[in-house]
Amino acid sequence: MSVLAILCLTVMRAPAETTRDQKLFSAQASSISADEMAMLLATLIIAESSCGLETTDVPLNVAVRRYGFNVVDFLPDGRYAPVVELKARKAREFIQGTGRQFGCQGLIETVQRFLPEIVRK
Repeated sequence: MSVLAILCLTVMRAPAETTRDQKLFSAQASSISADEMAMLLATLIIAESSCGLETTDVPLNVAVRRYGFNVVDFLPDGRYAPVVELKARKAREFIQGTGRQFGCQGLIETVQRFLPEIVRK
């Protein structure tokens, strides 16, 4: 299954956004670029599939929206889909190059830092 297909399934299983979600996850002061968001989503996918990262039921679209992006832009056929694929390859290379333990730790810590509501504690 491709990385983008996994991302698509992740979004599809997420419940619709609610006003409560908006209150819980208000916009952060910092902003990130579309390239960085693609890296975060690819990192999330690889951390789940290769490192055993467990995620919560928080809608991914809510977490992405607080950075000012629409998750649809990162899905297959979305405008940033090729970037997500490239970043996923780089994440896999990172794990291969640094070793599974260190590589997975780095990926998981990145997701925890930027998308903490997505990571199951």
